[in-house]
Amino acid sequence: MSEPCRGVLTTLQALGLQKEAAARDLPAIRRWYAGQDAEMFNEKMMRLARLRYIITSHDPFDAEQTALCLEPPASAPRYKSALALDELLEGNFPAACRALELRAKPKTLRAAQELLCECVAALQPVFVTAAAPEGFAYCRGEARPPSQDILDKDLSDPVFVPSSQQVLDALILPLCQHFSLPLSLRMGTRRAVNPALRLAGDAAGSAELRSLGHLCEANPKVKFLFTVLSRSDQHEAAVLASKFRNLHLWGCWWYCNYPSVVAETASLRLELLGLNFTYQASSARVHDQLIYKWIHARSMLKKLLAAKYSELMATGWQVSRGDIRRDVYRLLGGAFEEFLAKP
Repeated sequence: MSEPCRGVLTTLQALGLQKEAAARDLPAIRRWYAGQDAEMFNEKMMRLARLRYIITSHDPFDAEQTALCLEPPASAPRYKSALALDELLEGNFPAACRALELRAKPKTLRAAQELLCECVAALQPVFVTAAAPEGFAYCRGEARPPSQDILDKDLSDPVFVPSSQQVLDALILPLCQHFSLPLSLRMGTRRAVNPALRLAGDAAGSAELRSLGHLCEANPKVKFLFTVLSRSDQHEAAVLASKFRNLHLWGCWWYCNYPSVVAETASLRLELLGLNFTYQASSARVHDQLIYKWIHARSMLKKLLAAKYSELMATGWQVSRGDIRRDVYRLLGGAFEEFLAKP
């Protein structure tokens, strides 16, 4: 009954393994996977999901990823990069210090800034992305830019713990402005509700959307992408997205990527924002998830648009095939690309 279980079945069906799935023949499914060529399977996945390209995130302050951020392998066709700064914005400074130490750099925000500039040059990211921690706050009217003292203080000193706003003002926002990179914020994650589950132990929390409004107001030259994790934040998020030219709302992320929530949220956004949002962004950790997430998303979008077009046609308005193509294109990436391209 659950969406993840249905997703597994949708994926197996798309891959031509419905007989094995119906027979509950897990060994046969594993044998099929074991016989796949990685590059060929990647192409098959992209064809079944009907994707033009994929953006993968890379966090240089995760010690396992630092070297790859600075010397990335040759990109596979149709893959692009995003620079992830979750560790920094969420205040995991021990992890940031380990990454800086690996590169023989001082444990300071200034050194972190240098490292990030090197990563941008190497990765050529489409945008910078970060998870805004629960309780994230960005206050209107605080002193900006930060003092040089903050940039040069020792991050390993337990007495010095920069706030999210200080990290943004000292490091992330100047980086985005200098390289003309949008900042994508994933808002409302409550970390480690059950630490025993490790990565699976996170839950949904509240997004501090007032702070996002302050960010957009204070930084009109920076473009912001955002999504929220809690269903209860979706209405406020859509209203906020209608108020700032430098703000773009994308996808139903993680715990909101379930059909009942997607239907409600997408309908709300269509009514509030028209086509000025991105309907789906899959945020998949597992390659195969892209197949079912996009199959299910397109199926839901057909139902939503059919209902909206019926309402328009009831007024006497005629909807052409060209209208439908334009609208679907904008909802499935066109509006995102237009947002990135606008001055």
